[in-house]
Amino acid sequence: MPRGLTRRAAVLAVLLLAAAVVLAPHLRMLAEQQATISALQTRVTEQEADVERLQGELARWEDPAFVQAQARERLFMVMPGETGYVVLDPPQAEEPAPQAAAAAEQAVEALGEDRPWFGTLWESVQLAGEQAPEPVPAPDGGASSAPTRSVPAPQP
Repeated sequence: MPRGLTRRAAVLAVLLLAAAVVLAPHLRMLAEQQATISALQTRVTEQEADVERLQGELARWEDPAFVQAQARERLFMVMPGETGYVVLDPPQAEEPAPQAAAAAEQAVEALGEDRPWFGTLWESVQLAGEQAPEPVPAPDGGASSAPTRSVPAPQP
């Protein structure tokens, strides 16, 4: 008898391989469903905690003293015979913070520009329209027809 793979062992290996191929998708679906069930159980637990919190809040609203306190606080209601007052704060003029204004001025000075951003943008557009593309030397020594980009240096 040869020591190699016998016919029975080969048939057994093929059957095991076929079983693995048939069961693999089902095992994968089982794992996905278990993960979904776990996530849903967590969600149900969170929602049960929310229900308990809301039931406690509903129980507070059944107390007449709580309803009266909420009506006074939220709706500014008063009992008969009481006089209600609403105090309004005087309007305050909003001034820009001196620190923010100083920081903005320093940023403009650091850039060396005394004009708004759209002025710089418009100048850039005009310069781009006036300049003709310059030929770029190709790596092999010839000239390429690809346009180049030249950006002028900022002027103080």
